[in-house]
Amino acid sequence: MIKPEQIKFLRDHPVHKSLFSKNVEDDKALSLLHIVVVPHVFLFQGREQMAGGHENVVTLPVRWDGCILEESTPYSDRLISLVNTPESFKIISDEISKADENSQKKGKYLALNGLWCSQFWHWMMEYIIKAIIAMDAGFDGYYIIPDIPFARESLELLGIETDKIISYDGKTWLLETLYIPQPITGGQELKKFPVLIQKMRDKFLQAAVSNNNTFERIYIARPQNAVRRIVNEPELTELLNRYNFKRIVMEDYPLKEQIRIASEADCVIAPHGAGMVHTLFMQPGSLVLELFSPTYINPCMLPVIEHLKHRYYMIPSAKNKDYLYGDDIEANIPVIEVTLKRELKT
Repeated sequence: MIKPEQIKFLRDHPVHKSLFSKNVEDDKALSLLHIVVVPHVFLFQGREQMAGGHENVVTLPVRWDGCILEESTPYSDRLISLVNTPESFKIISDEISKADENSQKKGKYLALNGLWCSQFWHWMMEYIIKAIIAMDAGFDGYYIIPDIPFARESLELLGIETDKIISYDGKTWLLETLYIPQPITGGQELKKFPVLIQKMRDKFLQAAVSNNNTFERIYIARPQNAVRRIVNEPELTELLNRYNFKRIVMEDYPLKEQIRIASEADCVIAPHGAGMVHTLFMQPGSLVLELFSPTYINPCMLPVIEHLKHRYYMIPSAKNKDYLYGDDIEANIPVIEVTLKRELKT
């Protein structure tokens, strides 16, 4: 069995990378992609302590000889910082020692349950991308997912058979073969692969087809318990009502319905957050206003925005110095109103 002193990182012991094998004539950048095929991999679950007392599930793949497969995530530095201690190596060794005959999983597996996989933005913009890379490369094995409804529904919408989708139960598994598509961050790195953005858009829109030729203006609100809420939402709502916006909390709908709603919107206003993923499903050239707190500005949907040529406005709160609301957002009403007057001309 693997001892703590045997555990090391993939960068210390690289594996051979198999080339992306599908026809890549539609995008030369795809020829740079690869899939790593690794036999005999332990998969187990740890936890990351987050700010505010929250925990984030961290799933680690560890090769039979003790190599932590850091290439399983685009955030390898973060993964290393979380587990690169003798105490963590002891925990990893202890967890692997729990594996028995019932832990063995025969066949081919794709692990889609790594860092931050339970967060909708990371799932849609990073893990679904990995699934699409694998599908296009001819992967015909099992997809391991977090036990979250939108994860399963999204893969079903892509056309993956239900019996090929396995929710991870948090126990130690020994996988016969693990496939690791090249990890791509959903931010600016994704900009290099517009064909992947388009493939994801096309696949989901085909599954959630809409016959409605009329388009709505929607305000994507955050759930009640979410971070980055709008602290002056009544004032914002009053303004948006004058422009016939419909308030939508996307989490109230199954994913297929969320996609349909977004596909029928020609204008979206939303606080920065996972709701911005839905700009992927709007008509090209649509109007998008993203609202930010000055303490957290991360326009991570820009690859999608630029690919679809949306008319995009980044609108931070008015105050910078001595801002009182942390990551919550005070909507900049005057700037939003000026923008709507100019763009909507009504």
